[in-house]
Amino acid sequence: EKITAYKTADESVTSSATLQDDDHLSVTLVANTKYFFKFSLFSNNVTSVEGIRLSVNGTATNTSLKAQISIWDESLNTLSGFARITSFGSAVASGNASGVGYNEIEGTIEVGATGGTFKLQWAQNVSGANATTIQRNSSLVVQKF
Repeated sequence: EKITAYKTADESVTSSATLQDDDHLSVTLVANTKYFFKFSLFSNNVTSVEGIRLSVNGTATNTSLKAQISIWDESLNTLSGFARITSFGSAVASGNASGVGYNEIEGTIEVGATGGTFKLQWAQNVSGANATTIQRNSSLVVQKF
């Protein structure tokens, strides 16, 4: 069984480095189930000052969460941020790329006795007046083992 969520519109954050829930990239996970997941995120930063911060969170209890976040700066063709995740909100990857970026969060989650939401959280890496945007057609795909 595959669960998907897609961004239907661009979403921007300005003047805030506080993680916030994404408006579109959230799914509901079932209790006592193992999943593979992948966020594919297209971002756009006006300058390299603000950048982007990424994390995952949710209300589902998880007995095991193993993932990595990769932030790719397409303009410089380099990896500008990386983090490993072992629990909700425990790790945040950040990068200060300017222009278009491609970002991935990929891993597995084993949901415990309580199902619930699983979602992307993000913000500007450094609060600033130029918008940081996650663009429409970014996606979340979750596959049940």
